[in-house]
Amino acid sequence: MIPPQSRGRRRRAGVGAMLLATLASACSQAPAYHTPTLAPVPAAFREAGPWVPAVPAAAGSGEWWKGFGDPQLDSLEARIETANPTLAAALARHDQSLAYVRELRAGLLPSVGVGGALTANRQSNTRPLRGRNQPDLFGAHTVDGEIGWEPDLWGEVRNQVAAGRADALATADDAAAIRLDLEAQLARDYVTLRGLDRQAAVLKSAVSDFTAADAVTRHRFADGIANGIDVGRSGSLL
Repeated sequence: MIPPQSRGRRRRAGVGAMLLATLASACSQAPAYHTPTLAPVPAAFREAGPWVPAVPAAAGSGEWWKGFGDPQLDSLEARIETANPTLAAALARHDQSLAYVRELRAGLLPSVGVGGALTANRQSNTRPLRGRNQPDLFGAHTVDGEIGWEPDLWGEVRNQVAAGRADALATADDAAAIRLDLEAQLARDYVTLRGLDRQAAVLKSAVSDFTAADAVTRHRFADGIANGIDVGRSGSLL
């Protein structure tokens, strides 16, 4: 038998080992991150009047293009979310980073495994000590399981999880920036196209007006009212 004193010492040693593992798991070898100090900003700008802090999250948020009041532009902008491969790739990278964070976080949890096997066996007719009433065929069923947990003694897994979260935030910002850039590019090209359409309409109307004016000048020349200089001028303008 183990003396009570030895059992007490073993129990205290086991508790001490658990406390040591717990304290060691709280240690991390990664340096602490400190937000860099921002440059001082004046209270007001002479050109813009009182200074108002910017809100980056609100920049370009929402359906800002609806301010143009063009239903066709609204329809085209809505297709960016589902039909643009550049944005789809950025969103896929964000989903991949989120999945990687979940995979890293699983390293902090215990692992549990369960397995089993079902086999059909046949006894040999020449097996030693085989009885006459024993069946030729028999099944063998086995079930096994295991559980394990590895403490994160030096904070490696926690640091990886923190880095994965930062990467996920970065990919989310990248996707938002790409979406905003695509929306702005589409709106800019659409406005440019509509401006060219208006210019074409103005030029078409001008051609029609100058054609009518040239025809009137030629009739006047035929009737002897206008001279050749007037006809040449109207034709050059057309």
